[in-house]
Amino acid sequence: MSEITTARVWQLKQKLKQHGVPLVAWNRDAPHYLNRRPWRLDLLNKARLLDIYATHTLIDTRTFSDCVLYLPNAADTARYHLGSNPEATLARLRDPAA
Repeated sequence: MSEITTARVWQLKQKLKQHGVPLVAWNRDAPHYLNRRPWRLDLLNKARLLDIYATHTLIDTRTFSDCVLYLPNAADTARYHLGSNPEATLARLRDPAA
């Protein structure tokens, strides 16, 4: 997979803006950012290209947008599987009696 550049994000933002569509990013890897170079992250943060930045943690000072959507304890269960048991759900995993 090729690395997404600031220029490509800017181009996407311009195309979406023409149609009144906000550019939203959901960061599932903060604060590690898949080992991206800090200078690239700082550049994206300073550029403020995102209209909405969604994250599960606010531990990092980078917000990448003026509008931050905080999703505490968010889990993408379709991507982060809960085990081989199809009955496994977050509610059942939290239940001490289960």
